[in-house]
Amino acid sequence: MDISKKFREKKQRIFTGFTIIEMMVTLSIITVLLTMMLAYNRKAEKINYLNRAVNKVLFEVKRAQEQAMLVWQSPATSQKICGWGLYWDKNNLPQNKFILFKDFCEEGKNYGDNKYSKDEQEEVILLKEVVITETNVESLCFVPPDPKLYFYPSLGGDRAELTLCLENQPNICYRLTISPSGQISKQPQFSQ
Repeated sequence: MDISKKFREKKQRIFTGFTIIEMMVTLSIITVLLTMMLAYNRKAEKINYLNRAVNKVLFEVKRAQEQAMLVWQSPATSQKICGWGLYWDKNNLPQNKFILFKDFCEEGKNYGDNKYSKDEQEEVILLKEVVITETNVESLCFVPPDPKLYFYPSLGGDRAELTLCLENQPNICYRLTISPSGQISKQPQFSQ
């Protein structure tokens, strides 16, 4: 009797584990799920870069506007600053940088040319994995005391538009619109 009892116990232990086929199927399913998750995570990371770049441009536009107001309130320096602005090379698109600049007053006058010149460069701002792909202006310049916003080339009172896209995925973009009063709106443009 003892032998048959031992045999039954041994037989039960053999069937209590997983087979190699079950293990391979389980691992395959886990691998497919992880691959899908990683692909989604990479796309989300790229969209996050785009959001950060858009917010960086928005911040720099507001910074130029605030600097223009500070210039108006501060005493004159050796070279009088008439405004602050942003510049991107419209003829060299797509590009991943733009320039914050000071608009110096013309000699003997209280106004500048309201556009970028190489000697007025303050700071180059780089965008990570994002490029400016389209724009209808080369620069915008805030001039105190309002501060009034000037576009170059002049748009006749219309608004400036700037499109930022992911560097390797031009179908994932944001369009920024800047009105003559300095109001900014951003609109996503995701296409398949």
